[in-house]
Amino acid sequence: MQKTLITYLFGLLCLLFISPSLAISHGGGLAADGCHFDHSKGTRHCHGSGDSSSTDGSINISGAKVLHWETSKNKGLLSYELAKDELLKIHEKNSKTFYCDCDFANQKPDHSSCGYIPNKNSERAYRIEWEHIVPRSKLLGDTSSWYDGHKSYVDSKGEKYRGWKCSRKTDEDFRLMESDMYNIVPVIGEVNAKRRNYNFGEVEGEPRDFGGCDFEVEEQIIRRKKVMIAEPSKKIRGDVARAYLYMTYVYGSKFHMWIDEKQLMRGWDNQDPPDEWECSRARLIELIQGNRNPILYRRCKESDLGW
Repeated sequence: MQKTLITYLFGLLCLLFISPSLAISHGGGLAADGCHFDHSKGTRHCHGSGDSSSTDGSINISGAKVLHWETSKNKGLLSYELAKDELLKIHEKNSKTFYCDCDFANQKPDHSSCGYIPNKNSERAYRIEWEHIVPRSKLLGDTSSWYDGHKSYVDSKGEKYRGWKCSRKTDEDFRLMESDMYNIVPVIGEVNAKRRNYNFGEVEGEPRDFGGCDFEVEEQIIRRKKVMIAEPSKKIRGDVARAYLYMTYVYGSKFHMWIDEKQLMRGWDNQDPPDEWECSRARLIELIQGNRNPILYRRCKESDLGW
C-alpha cells in the first residue's frame, strides 16, 4: 500500500513538472486555438493543446517549427459585438474616424474637428459605427442564407431571418470574417449609410456630400453595368487596399476580387504605404485576434515601421 502511494505521488509530481500548463488555469475564456489575450499583461498566450505561440509567431508541430501566421485566419473572435468592444479599446490610442478624419469620443464624432457637415441631419451623423471595409454582403460562403433565409431560423413572428442575421446563425466562416478586426474601422454613421456595400473606385471631380469630408459616391458603368462607386481620400486608399488584399489572401475560398479590382488595390497599396498608426493597430489586433496580417506585416517591415 505504501509503495503504491509513493508511486502515485511520484507520478503526480512528474506530471506537474513536465506539463505545468495542465496545473495552471484561470477563468479567462479561450479562443478556438486554446489561447487568449490577457489585457492585464498585454500578451496573448496558450494553454493545454492549443498553439504554443512563440515571440516570432511560430508553433511547434511534431518537433518542426512552422510559421503559421502567414495562412491563418481570425481564430480569436467569433462575435462582431466583441470585436467592436476590443476595437474601441484599441482606438483610444487614435480616436479618428476612418473616412473623414474626425475626432471622436464616447462613440460620438466631433464635426468641427474635420469640417464635417451632415447631409440630412440624421441621427447617424452624430454617432460612430464600425464599418466593414470589405462589406459583409461580400463575405458569403452560403449565399442562400443571406438572400433566402433558413427555415430553422425565424423571428418571433415566424418570419425567416435574412442577410447577416441569418448568415451569423448558419455559417461559422461568415462569423469569423464578420468579426475580423483587420477589416473593421470606426466611421460616422451617415457616411456608412452613404457607402452601403458599394465597391471602391476613383471618381472624377469632388462631388462631396459632407462638407470637408473627402468621400464621394457616384454612378459609373463597369463591366457593362451601372454600379455605384465610393471613393475614399488619397491618404487612406492604401488602408482600404490592404484590407481587401488581406481578406482575399486569408479568406480566398469565400471572398474574391475581379482582376480590375485587384489591379486597383495593388496600385493604391503602392501609392499610399502604411503609416505608424496602421502598423501599430495591426500589432494590437494580432495580440487579441491571434493571427498576423501577412499583407501589413510585409509592408510595415518594408517601411521600417517594425512589427
